[in-house]
Amino acid sequence: MDAANRLAWLGRQIRKRKLTPEREPPRAIRYGRHLPRSAPATPAARAALRLEDAVDGDVTEVEGVGRALVLTHRETIETPVDPGHLFFDIEATGLTAAPLFLIGVMSATGEEGGREVTVRQFLARHYAEEAAVVSLFVQAAEPRTSLVSFNGKSYDLPFIRTRAALHRIPCDVDLDHVDLLHVSRRRWKDELPDCRLQTLETRILGKPRVPDIPGADIPDAYHAFVRSGDASDIVRILAHNVRDLVSLAELLARLESGAEATS
Repeated sequence: MDAANRLAWLGRQIRKRKLTPEREPPRAIRYGRHLPRSAPATPAARAALRLEDAVDGDVTEVEGVGRALVLTHRETIETPVDPGHLFFDIEATGLTAAPLFLIGVMSATGEEGGREVTVRQFLARHYAEEAAVVSLFVQAAEPRTSLVSFNGKSYDLPFIRTRAALHRIPCDVDLDHVDLLHVSRRRWKDELPDCRLQTLETRILGKPRVPDIPGADIPDAYHAFVRSGDASDIVRILAHNVRDLVSLAELLARLESGAEATS
């Protein structure tokens, strides 16, 4: 073998050793009373939950805008609701430069008001359906005389208007607006540690929230749903949104009745 061939052969051997390093001999497995005698089974991957199997809704077409999924159901709450009120709450993927994907609205079921309310949730199944979600909210607000929200004056309604402008959707929602965050601060700022909605639910309504998806996790959960189609977290977000709406109606009633903070 001449020198050139010898060098080529050595190069191949070096590369081969780098690609297939020598393996250490397997070590003996020692067992004791405090050690498992077999490796734990690897948990099976969770099957993806399809949105159409998880919720009962109707795909609604908004002329000239697009489509979105609309979920409608009724709730019975403890206090009567003024038929002119529209309670609303949004779920978004970040600040106003990011899309929103869910707007929940709630109003009295009958024209005379009462304890039965109708909840409608406008859900974007992907980012392109945001425009229809915004348009459906504008339509829902038209027959009402007032809006009720929690931090909606500073966050929810400006967010909706920004996204409406982006999609060139007229958003002439100019109704009286009761923002329960500001009202609660004026009423209970000296009696409560803070006026977060969950604090008010516990201390004023006496209804601590059952653990649900944390608000900080909602944007990432929606992005994951769009990527994977797994609606498991969407179900939790929808329930979170309904709980917010019901709490608004009950909190408004407590404020109107002059309720005291509890310990």
